[in-house]
Amino acid sequence: MTKATKRIFLICVLLLISWLVFVYPWQRLFLWSDELQPLSLTAILTLWFLPIILFFIWMRLRTPISALFGQISVNWLGVSIMFMWATVLIEITKLTLAIPNKENSALTLLIIGTLLCIYGIYKATKIEISNFTLQSDKLKQAYKIAHLSDIHLGSRSQNFVQKIINKTNQLNPDLIFITGDLIDMRKVKPELLVILSDFSAPVYFIKGNHDRYIGSGKHFEIIDQTGVITLDDHHHIHEELQIIGISDSANPNQLNTALPKISLDHDRYTILLYHKPEKFDLVADNKIDLMLSGHTHAGQIFPFNLIVKREFPHLKGLHKINDSHLYVSQGTGTWGPVMRLGSNNEIAVIKLTPSNSP
Repeated sequence: MTKATKRIFLICVLLLISWLVFVYPWQRLFLWSDELQPLSLTAILTLWFLPIILFFIWMRLRTPISALFGQISVNWLGVSIMFMWATVLIEITKLTLAIPNKENSALTLLIIGTLLCIYGIYKATKIEISNFTLQSDKLKQAYKIAHLSDIHLGSRSQNFVQKIINKTNQLNPDLIFITGDLIDMRKVKPELLVILSDFSAPVYFIKGNHDRYIGSGKHFEIIDQTGVITLDDHHHIHEELQIIGISDSANPNQLNTALPKISLDHDRYTILLYHKPEKFDLVADNKIDLMLSGHTHAGQIFPFNLIVKREFPHLKGLHKINDSHLYVSQGTGTWGPVMRLGSNNEIAVIKLTPSNSP
């Protein structure tokens, strides 16, 4: 298949997906409602193309009005996905049960779609705690670690970030790790980042792809001033732990390039912070004890988990190769629609204990 053919195929797939999300649920709603039918053609064309146009304006321009367009388009995406699932549910029901008339179908769609949106927003505001324990004969004492990832200040408000900080502090961790995508928009006022000084334990941070898009500057100067330790392709020793941080790069071989430059102390328990859950086999070959990642959001809204898993087979949770472990966070915040379906906002609590601990 030539590059041109692949491009045409990709465009066709994207148009089909956009039709399923942005058109199909509203097309059915108009069909089932006599009052809305006269608006159907104009409305369908508008609902199909306008969010795509607003999204591309957002991606191309970096202005307050384009940011507003971006928020409208991504949140409309979330609403449309929820109504798509409501429509699918009604279509399946109509195959097995007799729904008396079209108006009942339209009303049912509005109710179920609205309830799914409310549920999705609720899931995006709730923070779950995941707990697990790892043992090692390299340790003589226990450590309690809080793993945060993909907070996305910008897509999420300062109040939500403060909620994350408060909840993390309540867990009384010894160390806090943030594996990228702390910020996702240049419009975020750097001064907002001073709230990071409210963390009650030492914080280690590596940049994700969204942090990289922002570049260097005032944001990261303030992060450093809060006492957060930014690890850019180097390591830090904390008692029995060697903490390695490799920031995200456009280079797909970043780990291959950066790891050999870091002197690994295999007598200490080694922890690698890296945004994307990839090249875990390389990490295991280097005998790193624990790799912490994020980036996937566990798909955030079903069925995107099926798509993301094709790119990142380690979608979420704990994985193991030999004596090395990988934990992939579902994300502590959200990007795009402030909604979740089939995933959770997550703070992972990792207890590292000596091998002879009960």
